[in-house]
Amino acid sequence: MIGTYFKQFKRNIAANKTYSLLNITGLSAGLTCFAFIFLFGLLMRAAMINSIIIMTRIVRLVSKTKTETGIVESAVSSAPMAQALKHDYPEVENAVRLRMREEIVTFKNQQVLQPGITAH
Repeated sequence: MIGTYFKQFKRNIAANKTYSLLNITGLSAGLTCFAFIFLFGLLMRAAMINSIIIMTRIVRLVSKTKTETGIVESAVSSAPMAQALKHDYPEVENAVRLRMREEIVTFKNQQVLQPGITAH
């Protein structure tokens, strides 16, 4: 019974070569696109899981200051804070202190004063 299906398949391909070529090409292109999209989705999911794992290990130190108008929260700390955190708390693997400032940036032989540069 399967042999008759293969004979009919061969006859249809031989009789309608252009139509069969278009169908086979379209099917293979569709399956290839599906495979690439599926693999891209798997890759993005793996990257997202890795970034979530890394993000759960990053902490931002925030100081709260009481003023007359209310409570102000800022990410400002003293200079020796990073070393003190690493020394006093064993779960702290690494620490860095960032500050916002203006810098002169050179791009294509033009110097521009750029505000909002983060440096450590």
